[in-house]
Amino acid sequence: MRALPFDTGVKSDGTAARPAAPPSAPAAASARLTLFTSLEEAEPFWTAFEKEAALHVFQTYAWAKTFQETVGKAEGLRPLIIAVETPRGAPLMLFPLALDEKGALTKLIWLGGDTADYHAPLLAPDWRAALAPQSFNALWKEIRAALPAHDLIDLGKQPADIQGTDNPFMALGLDLHPAGTHMTKLGEDWESYYKSKRSSSTRKRDRNRRNNLRRLGELAYEVPQSADEIDASLDALFEQKNAFFAECGITSFLKKPGYTDFYRQMAKAHAQSGLIDVSHLRVGGEIAATNWGARFRGHYYYVLGGFTTSESGKYSPGSLFLLDLLEKETREGNTHTFDFSIGDEAYKDDWCELHFPLFDYKAASSLKGLLALLPLRLAARIKRFLKQSPRAWALTQTIRKRLGQLRRG
Repeated sequence: MRALPFDTGVKSDGTAARPAAPPSAPAAASARLTLFTSLEEAEPFWTAFEKEAALHVFQTYAWAKTFQETVGKAEGLRPLIIAVETPRGAPLMLFPLALDEKGALTKLIWLGGDTADYHAPLLAPDWRAALAPQSFNALWKEIRAALPAHDLIDLGKQPADIQGTDNPFMALGLDLHPAGTHMTKLGEDWESYYKSKRSSSTRKRDRNRRNNLRRLGELAYEVPQSADEIDASLDALFEQKNAFFAECGITSFLKKPGYTDFYRQMAKAHAQSGLIDVSHLRVGGEIAATNWGARFRGHYYYVLGGFTTSESGKYSPGSLFLLDLLEKETREGNTHTFDFSIGDEAYKDDWCELHFPLFDYKAASSLKGLLALLPLRLAARIKRFLKQSPRAWALTQTIRKRLGQLRRG
């Protein structure tokens, strides 16, 4: 752990003024910074702050710690966690960052990687007033100067709003992420909510599909309890997701080192508390549809879902299981917002009345980083164009599938 001085001087152009030598009299500090280089060092500050901070489940200490113990360790990531406090010691922000030193570029990234659907700092709800008169731009320059040398900053998938609190990174001029996020507010009554989202003909189709599934075997919504039961459910989930990705011609992120370990460890450590929800739909002896989700502050995060391609797959067990999950969360009454998470898949439009863009912050910190930055931004813009154009995205998916078939056969 290293305490860092915070310079409060501001030049006339709005940038942070850094004196060449220590001033003879200390200026009135706006904030103070502390750099933690391990999760263990950061734990006391982090766990106390997250009780009152604006954040998503992906920024909880439990999530970050499990990520670092699995994916982070496998990828050799170095945690760099910046805590920001007022002069009196009240927490303002926490930045869960990491240094990725693989390859030719050293990159500053979010701790949490691809396991987190959204990234952002943890924020005090009144951070803007508490930081004033210092600007976030000046604070961010101080943070960058305090971090170890790196070539590129790649802090993506950021929402503009974090539980009703402004994301300070929006002041830095961010790029649109290729995909957005989708959510729905669950009603107090399941039947009314269901009818508001699905037409009578669609509800009839759902009933017919469920009846067809019942002809193949007894239907059961199951929530595994023991470690062995959780493993069996997750084995089915990973197999279904990998098969889906292969069919789409996409390399599965679940095959990268540490990822399946992350989901297993999170489930086994936090299923009993309700933070993590592992569940599946069984049709006879087969796990036909699967789910790995998270609950946090009235928010349900639909993180991973899978479905079989066997005979029962003809009757959309994944869609029916989603219905069961939505109904369960509505009836239990603890979930107010069901978050379908990142991705602009068409089926989400059937349910979601809330749609939000996500943003990426990319910046160079060296000449090598600058040379990599322009093609990185261009690739992101091309990807966004493809995803936002139905015709172009359909063509892209067709090409991916054909290439995937060629690789497999």
